[in-house]
Amino acid sequence: MATNGRATTNTLKHSFFYCDWQQARQSTSENYTVINWQLGLNCGSNNGWDAWYTNAIRINSLTIDGEVVYNATLSNIQGAGDHQITSGTKTIYHNSDGRKTFSISIKGWLIDYGDANGDGTWELEKIDRYTTVTISERSKDINSIFVDWKSADARDYTQHKINGGEWTDSNDSVASNNRSGYIKISDLNPNTTYKIKVRVRRTDSQLWSESNEITIKTYDYAKFSNITSSNFGSDVNITKINESKIKNDLQVYINNTLVASRENISDDYNLTFTQNELDKLYEKYPVNSDTINVEYRLQTVCNLVTYIDKLEKNMLLTGEAKTSWIKINGMTKRAEVFIKVNGTVKRAVVFVKENGILKRCM
Repeated sequence: MATNGRATTNTLKHSFFYCDWQQARQSTSENYTVINWQLGLNCGSNNGWDAWYTNAIRINSLTIDGEVVYNATLSNIQGAGDHQITSGTKTIYHNSDGRKTFSISIKGWLIDYGDANGDGTWELEKIDRYTTVTISERSKDINSIFVDWKSADARDYTQHKINGGEWTDSNDSVASNNRSGYIKISDLNPNTTYKIKVRVRRTDSQLWSESNEITIKTYDYAKFSNITSSNFGSDVNITKINESKIKNDLQVYINNTLVASRENISDDYNLTFTQNELDKLYEKYPVNSDTINVEYRLQTVCNLVTYIDKLEKNMLLTGEAKTSWIKINGMTKRAEVFIKVNGTVKRAVVFVKENGILKRCM
């Protein structure tokens, strides 16, 4: 690749035309090179030189990169060495890939000797237009994804798109050299696969370059795996699947009434009801049934969005769990009923006969 050069014609007598050029500057943003050029006539050396007088010299055309930049008829040039005729500048635009090959063509004439023609071709220094962008997964949660990006060159703007959609401005965190950073993509769905692509705008060329595409799946919110106990008064062993490791709250409902709750439970949790909670559970049992439907709710909050998984289990009232109840200060409490059998106190269950049918008392 060249930054200067000279085009020359064939020699007539001792003389030939020439055009020198030098790279002056390049514009990365506008994708062009500016050159300085000088057109002249070399009349020979000290061993033999020419003298050209009135109207003896003609420049039919000086063409640079396809544009005629000069033509004229000239007089009175003589003496050994180079004689500059004229000079100028020329802006040469590069191809979209930043490369450019250009040429200089000289068509001249010298009296009594005829045409003197010549040309030259050069490849200019490549103007870097695009950059290389790579991305990778940084982190993720239930409804958002964090993506790292790296650019080989400084950029001034970042965008991303999801699943082949439209480009969206990225409110990214960027390093001081503008060559790396990360973006957060929010408002996503749990347990969903997303295809992510990023593009950056190179600072100097103002051209966009796209990254590779990566696939990231968001975590699912916590869900019950199993609930083991189904008897009233017994501990309830709860296991869950929690990919995100976000803390969860447990709630126990009967007929949409909250009867128990726990905060930040572990993935394998043993629930022991308090006496007050057992009172609330017992009160909900139908008079003619030893079974009640209990709804367990697992609540996860991620980025201010609440997700709830539900699992229903029947809770069986068996044996000594059956009892009576009393009201204390307006609140229903379980009462313990006992009977002495052969001198031993044992828990009793109270029944009443209604329409000839025995029914358990509460």
